[in-house]
Amino acid sequence: MGKPRLILHIGVHKTGTTALQDILEQNRETLSRQAMWYARTDRPPFPEHAKHGSLFRAALRGGEDLLSETRILSEEFRQSGCTTLVLSEEGFSEPRFSKFAALADFLAAFEVKIYCNIRRQDYLIESLWNQHCKFRDESRGIEDFAFDPEILNRSRFKPLLDFWSSFGEIVVRDYDQVKLSGAARTFGETFAVVLPETMQKKNLSPSANCALVLAELNRLGLQELKPKVIRAFRNDTRKHALGGLLRQRLLNYFQVDNAAVAKTYGVTFETTLPSEGPEPIRHLETTAVVQAMARMSELK
Repeated sequence: MGKPRLILHIGVHKTGTTALQDILEQNRETLSRQAMWYARTDRPPFPEHAKHGSLFRAALRGGEDLLSETRILSEEFRQSGCTTLVLSEEGFSEPRFSKFAALADFLAAFEVKIYCNIRRQDYLIESLWNQHCKFRDESRGIEDFAFDPEILNRSRFKPLLDFWSSFGEIVVRDYDQVKLSGAARTFGETFAVVLPETMQKKNLSPSANCALVLAELNRLGLQELKPKVIRAFRNDTRKHALGGLLRQRLLNYFQVDNAAVAKTYGVTFETTLPSEGPEPIRHLETTAVVQAMARMSELK
């Protein structure tokens, strides 16, 4: 009898990970009837999220923490009676490879398949900036954020895919194509499992104008105002923040890495550029401010 199968979904961030995790969580029994087990996600540090943050944290800590966590997962999987274990945590798309290498002993017990959605870096970085302004204390404008060495490093996909492919077969998808088919359908077709699709979008990014306000609130230490500001700007339609010049600069920066990804992993990003002005967003658009102020007055 061969090894059981492990499907490890590693993200990346802002590629529909929350939506897919919620689908997998909500359909644990549906999956189990098809011999797949989506491991429980109700352990710290984020038991309210439908992802395996407990394994991610244990991998970062290593040692006894990692050994204990993997024992829990292995026993839970054994009791499920399934032949495929499914785990999902977008933190594994971060370039902390020296830490993640400690998972080797756990992964060796399985026939490993790594599932990874990637996204063209200009769109990814815009979305990350929005996310960090919304949920973290990011106070920089998009230009400074985009060319932070840490952000650039985590947006290079070739090292990420090379690392994880050392543990087993890796399946790479272009997020723009996944969006067209749907997260559940793409996952199901990839791994021969039936999942119901949901049209509900998760973890939506604020508009570019809203993100600019959120960054300023973070700088001023007024984070308590962010929920109301997000509601006030919810009808704002400005999607992009980079501007044409900065966007092209980013695409040029990643050109070599993306060519290597296309050659090795078969994913080639489309080249169409969005309609926008040449400069990044640095000041709020007047119309957006007026509309937000009007809505703000209606909010309690």
